[in-house]
Amino acid sequence: MQRNNTISKEKFEIISVYPSLINKNTVKLNADNSLNIGVTSSIINENLEIYVNGQAMKTTIGKEFISTVVPKEELEKPFLIIYVKDKLKGIKTDEVKIMIISY
Repeated sequence: MQRNNTISKEKFEIISVYPSLINKNTVKLNADNSLNIGVTSSIINENLEIYVNGQAMKTTIGKEFISTVVPKEELEKPFLIIYVKDKLKGIKTDEVKIMIISY
């Protein structure tokens, strides 16, 4: 009998990010100029963590979405690269790029 040594990794994906475009002149920032973002993904569980520009963020898990606060320093960049990782399973979504504009 042969064993199958391939590791099957469950895949999941980001369905949406809110806001999907960050216009610094119209988006509602927090008092410290940080920004709350929400992410819906095909999996929602307590092991998920949002990454922004490669950094793990403190993530709040809701019933239908997860959220985090993006620090003001990250909002000085031209875009945010966001992905979600399941810490327990070691799997992550593809990256989503969110543009930051200011006029």
